Amino acid sequence: MRAEGERQAGQAGGAYCLDPTHPGTKEFISREVRNKKKEGFEYLKVDFTSNGMVQADSYYNKNVTTAVEAYNEGFSHFIAEVDKGEPMFIALSIAPIFPYQYGNSRRIACDTWGKIGQSEYSMNAVAGGWWTKEFYQYNDPDHLVLVGNDQEKETEGENRARFTNGAVSGMVLVSDNYSLEDRSGRGDAKLSRERAGKILTNADVNEMADLGRSGRPVYGYREHNGKADGAESCFVLESERYLYLAVLNYKDTPISGTVTLERLGLAASGFDAVKELWSGSEVEVGAGGLSYTVPGKDAKIFRFRKK
Repeated sequence: MRAEGERQAGQAGGAYCLDPTHPGTKEFISREVRNKKKEGFEYLKVDFTSNGMVQADSYYNKNVTTAVEAYNEGFSHFIAEVDKGEPMFIALSIAPIFPYQYGNSRRIACDTWGKIGQSEYSMNAVAGGWWTKEFYQYNDPDHLVLVGNDQEKETEGENRARFTNGAVSGMVLVSDNYSLEDRSGRGDAKLSRERAGKILTNADVNEMADLGRSGRPVYGYREHNGKADGAESCFVLESERYLYLAVLNYKDTPISGTVTLERLGLAASGFDAVKELWSGSEVEVGAGGLSYTVPGKDAKIFRFRKK
C-alpha cells in the first residue's frame, strides 16, 4: 500500500503493509487459517492487530476510502475463514478496543509476567477498563507467570497476587516451565512445579476464576498510591451464590483498610459467612464493614456467601 505516494514498508514493526481488501491478501489469510486448522490448533493469538489499520491513498476495493473500512473488510474475511468448520478461539493482542467483534478475548496488559509491578500494570487496566467485558468475552490479563527468568525470583505473595489478577480479570493462562527434565536454561522448572502445587490448586480461587467474568473496581477512583498513576487495590466480582472482594497490595509493606457493606451493595442480613480464600480462614465482619490487612506484595480474596 502507498500513502502520499510512498510505499508503506517498515511502518509496522518492519513489515510491509498489505491491502486488506486485495484478493491476494485475502487468499494469504485463508491459506494460513486453513493450515493452522489442519495442524490442529484451536487457539490463535492475533498480535499487533492495531498495525492493520493503515490509511492508504487507495485500496483495491474502490468503495473503501478509510483505514477503518479496509481493516473491517480484512478482519471480516479472517473471521469468516475461522468460523468454517470447527471454530477457533481468537485472542487479540495490542488491539484497539473498537471494533471489538473479531475476538473472543482482548489482552489488556501485554508482556506482563509475575512481578508485583506487572500485576499492578494489569490491574490498572481492569480498574480503568473493566467495562470492556461488555464487548469481549474475556479481558485477558496476559499469561500468569509464577517463576520468571530473573535472578530475583517472585515470592509466593507475588504469585498469589498474579493469580488473583487472573481470577479478577476472568481469564487464566498459566505460562511457566514445568519440565521434568529441563534443558532450556530458562526459568526454574522445579520451583515452578512447587509453586504451581500451592497456587494453582486452590479450589475456591479456581471456582472464582471459572466464572470467566471480569470484576470491577470497588471505588473506581482510588489509586493505591494516591498519585493518580497506580492501580486500585480493591475489586469486586459477583455470582448468583457469592460476592468476591479481592484486595491486592502492590507495595513492599502491609496495607490495611475497611470496605463498607454499602460500598459492596450488601446488607448485613444479606450473607451468612465470609471466607478468605487463600488462607481458608473464616472472617468476621464488623458494623463498619470488612476490615483487611494484606502483607507486602500479596493479595487476599474474601468470599461472601449470600443467603
